[in-house]
Amino acid sequence: MKALDLFCGAGGASQGLAAAGYDVTGVDLQPQPNYRERFIQADALEFPLDGYDLIWASPPCQYATAYRRRPGHVAPAENLIGKVRQRLARTRTPFVIENMVGARKDLSSPITLCGSMFGLDVQRHRLFETSFPVSTPSCDHGRWSPRFPPATNRKNLRKTVEVGVWRIPLEVQQEAMGIDWMTREELSQAIPPAYAEFLADELCKWQDLPTCDQCRQPITDQRGHGPINMGSMGEYDVDEVHVFCGDECHMDFYECEREAGDRRRDDQIAIGRGIGSST
Repeated sequence: MKALDLFCGAGGASQGLAAAGYDVTGVDLQPQPNYRERFIQADALEFPLDGYDLIWASPPCQYATAYRRRPGHVAPAENLIGKVRQRLARTRTPFVIENMVGARKDLSSPITLCGSMFGLDVQRHRLFETSFPVSTPSCDHGRWSPRFPPATNRKNLRKTVEVGVWRIPLEVQQEAMGIDWMTREELSQAIPPAYAEFLADELCKWQDLPTCDQCRQPITDQRGHGPINMGSMGEYDVDEVHVFCGDECHMDFYECEREAGDRRRDDQIAIGRGIGSST
């Protein structure tokens, strides 16, 4: 299996994808001397996207960080999420778009991952828009106890490790993130590999399902009952997802699902009037 990691940085996500069994190629506009997988220095907005089984993208997050309020603290950055999504959606390849909590309004039905979900000593909340369903674990902040140096403006010990600061030894920050090869500056831009490994495993579960003969997308009503996050398609009841493809599968998959939702509503109205189903 091949994965492409766009805006890869020093490779936090890439290592998680590699741990999940992917042969990973990372692409970044800047040189990444500490990147561990196959690296290509290129513009992620122009790099060819064909030939991969999963595409991961972490467009610049500086526009969404709270630190942007500090003059001169964060370099200005354009919000590229919309441009990236347009490119990825056209490939019909499963994809993940990662960004900071401040980017929530720009992401479609994102899930939140936290270090506490994976036994890490960082909170590191990050948002992930996925084109496949994900069953999200819950945060477990109660597992932490105060034992790390406080912030410069606080006296109480922290429950988690603050990443990217000079007062905490680099080795402590690396261990907390599950990363042992990055510099302090690289860590401050990274996500824990455990996040990417988890989402890659979720994709494998999705791909193990039977597929539609028309569009080759998994038939998700085989998974059982109850709501599930359908990534970019929003939240659906599992029994209602991907059972209306048929003649619509020549359309874009997302358009197919949206039209299916419209048909479901029309059917419910018709049945309520005693007219019967329109399918």
